[in-house]
Amino acid sequence: MRIVLVGFMACGKTTVGDLLAKKLNKLQIDLDQAIVEREKLTIPEIFAKFGEDHFRLCEHRDLLANIGKDAVITTGTGICAMSWSGPQPGKLPCGWLWAISAQQFLRQLDIDLVAYVAQVGPVETDSEKPLDVSEIRQKIF
Repeated sequence: MRIVLVGFMACGKTTVGDLLAKKLNKLQIDLDQAIVEREKLTIPEIFAKFGEDHFRLCEHRDLLANIGKDAVITTGTGICAMSWSGPQPGKLPCGWLWAISAQQFLRQLDIDLVAYVAQVGPVETDSEKPLDVSEIRQKIF
């Protein structure tokens, strides 16, 4: 089984991918991390030095190199705009799950993912410690 998580920058796909890979006992492959390690540059440095097209080619190459592996792969949404040079030319098919569907899928695997903000500027929660999942759910519902 292979799972590819596609999402916007800093949306949590690496965190979810890591949890999912551990739960399913799979390899976790983060394409951004693989590119950074191979290029020995940060992503902003790659963009500045070589441009976005170079980064997208690296991303595309790494996806093709890893897509057959029994793994959880994480990548950004830019991969969906790349021309697909695989068996079926055109755009890489990317499926989108609504947040509730993803949350239900993770729950089936006994993974509870909750995001919350403890502080934004001068606004603070009424709790000294981070809340656990049941406390957050209770406050929400």
